[in-house]
Amino acid sequence: MKHVLAILILPGLAAGSAFAQSVPEGVHSLREGPSRICGITGANVPEVIRRLTASPAHQWSSETDRFVTYVSNDEHDIISFTKEGEPAWPTITCMHITDDGAGGARMERSMDCDASRAACDAVFEEFRAHDAENLRRMNEPPPPNRPQGT
Repeated sequence: MKHVLAILILPGLAAGSAFAQSVPEGVHSLREGPSRICGITGANVPEVIRRLTASPAHQWSSETDRFVTYVSNDEHDIISFTKEGEPAWPTITCMHITDDGAGGARMERSMDCDASRAACDAVFEEFRAHDAENLRRMNEPPPPNRPQGT
């Protein structure tokens, strides 16, 4: 089963009950044809991952026991994918970041998942919670400056 999921994150949006819901029906769509994530196209998710890792326009950024992350050279796209052996393998997701025109950032996540619906929903919820936490941090006021020695 091939699932495409998307979520739009806007600064100033309160992280709250909307993020606590399960994945809404309208977020899913069955993908017909190739997989496309942030300008990278392949016949399926593993091919998109191969193209991403070979792309001179993207650089390896970080890795955990479950995910690998690449960043575009212009730093507008943060692309993560599951490692083989993960229940949601193969999944790839992209956070596209643009200027919102008002001095802030606009973030839009897209995800392509060729695993089961339950595995796709679980990894989507995980990234949605991560996005909400990042948004919360972005909206926090900076800590007050403290004088030296206090």
